[in-house]
Amino acid sequence: MCEIESSDNVYPSIGQAFESMLRYSGIPCVTVRGIAKSMDYKVGQPLVQKEEPLFHPETGALPAQIASLQHSWNAAYVDGLWRLYDCTWAAQRLAMGTREGLPKSSQAVTLQYETDMFYYQVDPTKLIYTHYPFEDVWQLIDPPVSIVGFEYQIKRPLQTTKHCRPVRNIMKQIRFSNLTLDHSFATWPLLKPAFFQYGLHLFSHQEGVVAVENQLVLKLKILPENITKLLFTYQLNLEGFGNIDVGSSKTRFGMHEIAPEESCVIFRFRLPKKGDYNLVIYARHSGEQLFSDVCEYRVTARGKEGEGGSLSALPFPPTAQANYGPTEKASEYGLETLPRGLPPLIKSPKGTVEIRFVAAEIFEDTFMLQENRIPRLTARLKSLSVKPELLENCILLRDIEASVPTTGVSVLTGTGPCVPMSVLNAYLPEPGEYALEVYAAPSDSDEPTAYHLAWQFLIEAEAGKPLSAPLLSRLATINLGPQDNTWQNLGFRTLSHPDPLVRVRTAGRTGSERLLRLKNKSQILQRFMGSQGIHSQQAEATEPGKEPSQPIETNPEEEQGSRPVDREACDLQIILGLPEQQKVCLISQLVDISGDEEEDVTGYLLQKANALEDEEPQPGDRSSTLSRDIPSQVVNLLIRIPKGGSFYKLYLYAVPMEQNITGSIPLVFTYLIDAPLRLSAAEAPYIGATAGEFPEKIEKREAAEEAAAAKGHR
Repeated sequence: MCEIESSDNVYPSIGQAFESMLRYSGIPCVTVRGIAKSMDYKVGQPLVQKEEPLFHPETGALPAQIASLQHSWNAAYVDGLWRLYDCTWAAQRLAMGTREGLPKSSQAVTLQYETDMFYYQVDPTKLIYTHYPFEDVWQLIDPPVSIVGFEYQIKRPLQTTKHCRPVRNIMKQIRFSNLTLDHSFATWPLLKPAFFQYGLHLFSHQEGVVAVENQLVLKLKILPENITKLLFTYQLNLEGFGNIDVGSSKTRFGMHEIAPEESCVIFRFRLPKKGDYNLVIYARHSGEQLFSDVCEYRVTARGKEGEGGSLSALPFPPTAQANYGPTEKASEYGLETLPRGLPPLIKSPKGTVEIRFVAAEIFEDTFMLQENRIPRLTARLKSLSVKPELLENCILLRDIEASVPTTGVSVLTGTGPCVPMSVLNAYLPEPGEYALEVYAAPSDSDEPTAYHLAWQFLIEAEAGKPLSAPLLSRLATINLGPQDNTWQNLGFRTLSHPDPLVRVRTAGRTGSERLLRLKNKSQILQRFMGSQGIHSQQAEATEPGKEPSQPIETNPEEEQGSRPVDREACDLQIILGLPEQQKVCLISQLVDISGDEEEDVTGYLLQKANALEDEEPQPGDRSSTLSRDIPSQVVNLLIRIPKGGSFYKLYLYAVPMEQNITGSIPLVFTYLIDAPLRLSAAEAPYIGATAGEFPEKIEKREAAEEAAAAKGHR
């Protein structure tokens, strides 16, 4: 090889020592001279101009812009092949610390002096991304890669001079590797050993310099077997400013997620100012302590800043970390979403979000469902545009048993045995962007215990669902579902609604629409008593000789008597099951909790009980893992929603019939009913039902009266 003489050229002696040892051992070895993308290299920096020769024709000197990048490595003839070695780079590597709680700006990027075996017999098609030999033959690639582009191949003829050792005699021994590339050595991103060691591939951007307006979406391909094993982070520095992410509790202009369906990691960046950014991406295997840099890009933002110096791109919501989706703790605790692999970017058209979590083992062993335990969960919302106090108590968490759905996330589509799951509902007060952080702790841990971040979601709300402060305070303390073991001991089953949070579709119910056409109390009575037809109702509503103030719509089928009046028309029907031998006294009450004061509206609730015929199928039946006996008694709870846009509690009190009822009946189950807005202002209650106060309200009223009386005596 040529001995390149340069006044500022200092080659490490470690490569020469390696060559001497191999030659002494009888192994052919040469020192390869060239340039390398070391720490002095900046992505996108010019190497040579299109018409500029690599070496000065008279002095043989290199261009000034690449003189500092000179480097040497070795090629040795081992086992019948020429192989490449870089002993200098194999002795050290660049790594990034991962101490939790530190912002990335405080995490040290350190040069770790330890062996990096990537550079021992390195693949020529991988080394070419960072090492460019002056002699094309030592690329060991056919055809050789150019330094600036396909249209300008640097072909330096082999020479035999006093400065060069002849290499023609070994050319016939070289076997070349094939490499199909669309870009040159000067335009590639800076790829590091970990990029190849982790099996990554360039996907969305093949060039190292990327020009955008003010947003960048960058993708790297991942091997399918590494989807759940690799973790990523990044550093984004603006020239003249530094790291634009200033801590976990401050702004964050980047995020990333793993996309299993594409087998890639997706980075999304919002660039706040016009200028050049240096982007370094790091990765590590789960269980490793340090992140290793895998690739480096230069990003040029052309966008203009907003009026008054405002940012052209707003940051993402402040979060504990930049990666969205599951964390290492999710795998450690065996936590999975339902459906599996739920994307971390969620759109919410109505201002609400529901996410279900299950034990990951249900996807692997369906015969051990009853042993699967879900970790304890808590969660919080974050937003840049909504005040933190408005985000308090906006999350409702509950544990239920329901069938695994076959489509979507609705348990109503599930079949087969039920599984335990934790359900999270978030009510977003305003349109905008929210980050949802889900924390987990072991299911067998005692309070108080440390919760660890297990999942992150980014929510884009097209509309908001603001809830009143009294309602939020009630939701924060609500205990849904079975209150204790009494529900199970009495043999109750939820046949229609295993989830204690029920969303009601109040628009479009036929019975309600027919009812709304009636204009006075007598018409309502006649309709539900079934004694008169529409004609008699119209005659009663209109005095003789007078036109009706408002026309009453009629249905021809109803006039002919072909459609019977539905006295039990309802907005919601909840079905409960009981075994035949169990005799239970069940009392149900309905309470409106949306106002400043809770209001008893039990008059809109009708409770019915009947026995099932032999082998009579029940729609919505769910075979629970906790109770597999088939119910023979059915309790139907028919509910009319008094007003839309409100929340209601449905209390179920129960006690065995044989028990002597001398005091209050214990509360065994609580439903929360979410009724959306509807056209009508109010629904008619069931005829004959009498509204009464429920025990909690009686206690509250009596306590208030006692407090007032005590205050009066003073």
